[in-house]
Amino acid sequence: MLATQLNRRHLGPLLWAHTVVSSSSPRLLVDSITFASPEYEGLGAISAAHDSTESLPPPQPTSAIYRPPILDMRGGGMLWFWSAGVLSYLQQQQDLAAVRLHGSSSGAIAAALAACDVPLELAAQRVAHVLAEHGVHDRLFGLLGVWGTIARRCLNELLPEDAHTRCTGRVRVRLTAWPSLQPIFLERFHSKADVIDACLASGHLPFLLDGRLAARLRGGKAMDGAFCRLRFGAVRLRNAEGLEQLVLSGQEYAKRLHARGVWAAWLDTQHIIVVDDFLPASLAERLRAVYDERMVLDQLRPQQQRAEWGALEGPPDFRLFRTPASTFFPSVLYRELEQTLAAYGMELGCCGVSPILVSYYIEGCNHGWFCPAPKGPLAFVLSLTRWQERGFKGGELVMLQPNVWETDETTVMEPRFNRIILFDGRISYAVRQVEGTQDPLDARISLIGWLRQPELCLKGSLTKAEAAPVVAACQAAIHSALGDPAPAAGTVTVRLEVCGRTGAVTDIKWLLNTLRVADQLGSAPPWLVLERQLGTIAEHCCAARFPPSGDGGDTQVTLPLVFS
Repeated sequence: MLATQLNRRHLGPLLWAHTVVSSSSPRLLVDSITFASPEYEGLGAISAAHDSTESLPPPQPTSAIYRPPILDMRGGGMLWFWSAGVLSYLQQQQDLAAVRLHGSSSGAIAAALAACDVPLELAAQRVAHVLAEHGVHDRLFGLLGVWGTIARRCLNELLPEDAHTRCTGRVRVRLTAWPSLQPIFLERFHSKADVIDACLASGHLPFLLDGRLAARLRGGKAMDGAFCRLRFGAVRLRNAEGLEQLVLSGQEYAKRLHARGVWAAWLDTQHIIVVDDFLPASLAERLRAVYDERMVLDQLRPQQQRAEWGALEGPPDFRLFRTPASTFFPSVLYRELEQTLAAYGMELGCCGVSPILVSYYIEGCNHGWFCPAPKGPLAFVLSLTRWQERGFKGGELVMLQPNVWETDETTVMEPRFNRIILFDGRISYAVRQVEGTQDPLDARISLIGWLRQPELCLKGSLTKAEAAPVVAACQAAIHSALGDPAPAAGTVTVRLEVCGRTGAVTDIKWLLNTLRVADQLGSAPPWLVLERQLGTIAEHCCAARFPPSGDGGDTQVTLPLVFS
């Protein structure tokens, strides 16, 4: 049963996306996405998907099946560089810990590198450098006969020694068996060398890699996993500038999907959410116009009628100015702002918004590294800065990665006009010092606050008194099954569709997930821990039975789950 279908003509390179729900048995398949390079559709294709219903076991009336998101990277020859661009953007902007990575041909290489947390942008630079070292751009036959040697060298350099452990159960490599030409799949690997052999066999174009028809692998023979769909444009050699352009093209493509909210809708964990053009354009412009007017006219008003800009109290490396938005903006305008934020929060299962503050940064203002006591699952920064016309340097929002003890990488985001950045309140962040302006009209201006903790929310025929006991029992069962503390900490909100006639849960929609795996879980990979915890949540939610409604009408139940 197809619950949601996006019109293909509205998606451009985004080919399809849907959520599948079985009406006879509540099963969860999170949004599926397939997309391809606009220039080379069908070559450098990547698909982000969940298993189709055909692969599911027979219906179980009291169980739910959680399918983790899958990033499926098809073969593309030299368009591996485009795939590397897409993945490098995702590595910087999204949490891929719970994502399964499938690939064939060059896509298998990209999948293995991503599963081992190798920065794909650096990997692309290294591969381009090795290609130049071998002089392939000047060779009469280009990569013919040397491709295999180059790929093996790069994988040996880039993959860690425990690559087989990281890839087993998370990476799925597609190959074509020889001579049957039947597809085969590998998901378990015995060593780093086994991972490399599998990737090279999956990308073994006859005679091209090393002059052999097929690659030897585990006592058999195999060739390119995308061999039956091969198009020769995929192996066209490009110069160094062309390879770099492919990486940039992939990054820009992923960035466009990010701006449309595609990644946030597909990926399970949401530690950072960025939405451009968040407010209606007229509302954003009115807010900025009021700010500009007040900053000018306040200079002419008596002190008691001016906005009270208080400097933030904090360590020496903190300096910025803040004032309550409720007193700064006209009440009607403030309510419109608050209602817009609250409506967005409701889509994530958050019931309400904290008091909003207006802040501005001028010369010398900055915000040092800080991790506040969370006042909700997500903090937000909504920019009113005329970023493209700014006359200052600095002001970017900088965040540490959720796995701060494993990497010193940061995420840097520009506070563009009408862009909202929501982030997990447990993430440490800072704002780069502003230099070059003393004018509050040419300043870094933003609205800041929190989405409040989720609460039980109902929409439909059931009353809170009727639903609350079932919800409490469901929450207790989930916490009991997971233990105390749960393997992963954070907030999860789900929206249950409850049948008014039977009280059964017919659909689940995941609204918010900020789960982060605890550090002390030993050898269990983060993606497996998250998969198990989300599967437990889905199973107990689908087993819940609500009382039938008095009028037979259906009900939406927003269920909050907080794991500390």
